[in-house]
Amino acid sequence: MFIVTAILLQLFALFSTCSALVVPLSAGNPAVSLKGTALCRLSDGESIDLGEALSSTSNGKTMLILGTHPADFNMVEYGQKVRVFWSQMKEKGINRCMIVMNGNQSSCEKFANLLV
Repeated sequence: MFIVTAILLQLFALFSTCSALVVPLSAGNPAVSLKGTALCRLSDGESIDLGEALSSTSNGKTMLILGTHPADFNMVEYGQKVRVFWSQMKEKGINRCMIVMNGNQSSCEKFANLLV
């Protein structure tokens, strides 16, 4: 028991000093933090600035989902949950949802078509 406790304390000390776990204050405003991040929009292939797209929400809120890849089981489930609860989210003031995924165009299109 003492050895396990000592190991856990050492791990806690290691992780508590790790700078990777520190979230910068700028992350509190993703429109500012993501400004200059260019991504291809699925609908037309146009390159958009993610920060500008987030800040262009005129009324309501935008939900930004940073996903994995289109064939990831958890990503598919997350997308399905957004679809099912979309009307409730709109009632709470979310009027736009943006999903960022790491995948080729055909895979992302398949993901989008499965959610319609």
